[in-house]
Amino acid sequence: MNTTASFTEYLGVISRCVGTDGTVELADTPPGKLRMKAGNTVGVGFSAAFTQPYSVHSVDTDVHHIRLRFTGVGSREQAAGLIDMAVFAKPGSLQVAADAFRVADIIGCWVYQAADNEAGKPGDVLGTVEDVLLLPANDVWVVRTPAGTEILLPVIDDVIQHVDVIEKKIIVTLLDGLLNTSVPAPDE
Repeated sequence: MNTTASFTEYLGVISRCVGTDGTVELADTPPGKLRMKAGNTVGVGFSAAFTQPYSVHSVDTDVHHIRLRFTGVGSREQAAGLIDMAVFAKPGSLQVAADAFRVADIIGCWVYQAADNEAGKPGDVLGTVEDVLLLPANDVWVVRTPAGTEILLPVIDDVIQHVDVIEKKIIVTLLDGLLNTSVPAPDE
């Protein structure tokens, strides 16, 4: 498990094996060019907070795909165990378009509820983003509230209204049920 959160640059999700040598192809890659060389270390896991380090043996990128082969993963069978996991690099390893957000940009941002006012000022503070879950349908931002509870925010246009990574501020509109996502105790 990666406890230092050093792998925060999202590169994509391992979608399939290519060939028989353990090469994998990434899907859901952010816009921009991948600047990575063989020998770099990346984190592989279901979120940036829970990764295992892998050394990159080879990189193949073009407009249509990103393919990686990891040192120590030498067969299709070994690579198949990594399918559906995300790949994260260390900060500065990925150049991204201006309208895309890196995991590192989002973690630590303050989340505010959209206010019903003409001035466009944010409403109440909901908390800070502490993790990003990379799920097939859409990403989910995990927000820790001042009370210590979690709010799971789906990254969809109906919820995310404004993101300012420079000011570390996100304004959201909460859909019905987003604040009431706790699981009841078995006796309730």
